[in-house]
Amino acid sequence: MIHLTVASIVPIALTILHVSALSPEITQPPTNGVTVDGKSVRIPCRVSGVPEPEVKWFKNGQELTAGRYRILESGDLEIDNVHFGDAGTYRCNALNKFGSEEASGNLEVKEHTTITDEPEDYEVAAGSTATFRCNAVTDLSLSLIIDWLRNGERIDFGTEQRFIMANDYSLTITKTIDSDSGTYTCVARTELDEAKAEATLMVQNVPEAPRLEVVMCDIHEANVQWVPTGDNRAPILRYTIQSKTSLNNDTWVVIKDDIPATAQNYTVPLTPWVEKAFRVLAWNKIGVSLPSQSSEACVTPPDVPHMNPKNVRAAGTNPHNMVIRWTVMPRTDRNGPGFKYRVFYKRDADGAEWTVTDINNWKLHKLQIDNLPTYQRYKIKIIAINDLGESRIAANEVFGYSGEDVPQQAPGNFTLLNVTGSTSALFSWSPVPEKSIRGKFRGYKIQTWTDKNTDENITEIHVNKDRTRFLFQKLVPFSKNYVRILAYNKRYYGPPSDTLSFETPEGVPGMVQSFDADPLGSGALNLTWAKPEHPNGILTGYRIYYETVSGTDLGPIREMRPSVTDPEATSVELHGLLPETTYRIHIRATTRAGEGEQYFIERSTDGPDTEDYYDE
Repeated sequence: MIHLTVASIVPIALTILHVSALSPEITQPPTNGVTVDGKSVRIPCRVSGVPEPEVKWFKNGQELTAGRYRILESGDLEIDNVHFGDAGTYRCNALNKFGSEEASGNLEVKEHTTITDEPEDYEVAAGSTATFRCNAVTDLSLSLIIDWLRNGERIDFGTEQRFIMANDYSLTITKTIDSDSGTYTCVARTELDEAKAEATLMVQNVPEAPRLEVVMCDIHEANVQWVPTGDNRAPILRYTIQSKTSLNNDTWVVIKDDIPATAQNYTVPLTPWVEKAFRVLAWNKIGVSLPSQSSEACVTPPDVPHMNPKNVRAAGTNPHNMVIRWTVMPRTDRNGPGFKYRVFYKRDADGAEWTVTDINNWKLHKLQIDNLPTYQRYKIKIIAINDLGESRIAANEVFGYSGEDVPQQAPGNFTLLNVTGSTSALFSWSPVPEKSIRGKFRGYKIQTWTDKNTDENITEIHVNKDRTRFLFQKLVPFSKNYVRILAYNKRYYGPPSDTLSFETPEGVPGMVQSFDADPLGSGALNLTWAKPEHPNGILTGYRIYYETVSGTDLGPIREMRPSVTDPEATSVELHGLLPETTYRIHIRATTRAGEGEQYFIERSTDGPDTEDYYDE
């Protein structure tokens, strides 16, 4: 902003007439001055005389008496909130009974400096970049300078290498650190005035490491207590407790996450026969703090196991064995020295007794039992044991089976009851005895093939084990079909039944292999296609339909007449069409069984001025 000061005012050359020693005398006349709108300004007029002269001020011949104009005791004129209309010549008049004297000076008013683009408060993660923007306008006759202050002190861009002011006066701070936080002020100034705008930078960092106060241990749990030591301008969102033992090579593992930010203690369970230390970490939106110092280790005495192995299951890998499997129990669940697994199994039958096997190596997770009868059900349970005794928890009993073998019997009386269509036929059979399956009875497989693809390309359909009739609907039309059935268990297919063979009647054809159309002038299209890959009978020709297309709307569908009755045909001309019109054209091959699957395309005719390229 531009400041008007007495020192900057150039005196006006005035002619002062001395009437007498007692008459008024202007000792400091008004001066020419410059200011900006919106400021207050003082124009000097100091006088002497006896009696003391009365001072009056005039502008454009009109006396200034009140409002924004105030005559001070010194005689100076003060104008509040100067605006552009205040520019002009001001006359000071000093008057007493012995006479009067006057002098005048000019006041020029320029546009004040205004910040048009103010910096905004900024939150940034430490290490990233922050940018404050600032721009200003002032009177065209004045030179504008923009400076930046940090916490009231001018920034020295020569020594502050991370601070950069661009050509657009924006301030960029790279690789921000905690101490960059503070108030940043944009100062836009001229020789007459200045304008300021400020914003706050908050450099946020991960929290300070919490201070671990105490860990109170007993046999079953530990209470971890801590206090926060600082959030680094980003509120703490949650805490994490980690622990380590001598058993995991001093690796810290998370035992509790998402502890509320309001908490300063948390109780975690302890297992027997363990030495466990703890530490705490704090999180905010920037990230995770360094960990607190480690606690002294909590030491718990051994105890019997508190659980048994999980995921116990059993199945055979050949017809005469059973493999019992489980999940290895970790060190933290073994609770004491001398740990082992005690495996129990017995036939699921009245009077059967448990067979018991101890597995002394805790790393093992399976036991294979050989020389068992095929596919028999067994009860299995596994108990965890250490030198202090068996687990307090009763072991769950699960069922498993010895291995499966190939089913022994094919379904009997496999019969074709009726050919119901070109792709379907109804079959029946006698069920196989459950014992002959020698495994988990999964059901039946009906297999079919034709004399064209042999049994190397078999189509299979699964049929539930309680069915004795089935409508098979994946036969090949107009072909000799072969069909057989077999039973199967979880691992093996049984022997197949006798193979039935029969002819299927004609069916409707599949779609043509390709279809295209080219314009023949403005009123016709030349249609070409390739025969269906699967005629499913004896082709009798093709039927062609067409309809107009306008956006998403379709016109009424029409059939081309006459139909194509030559089964060897692969092209035809479609006449009677409108010029410059899009058509959807459908083609279906036919047999005596009817029309087959459709194939359609969309093509357009030429305009009426297009010259036909085919011979008339």
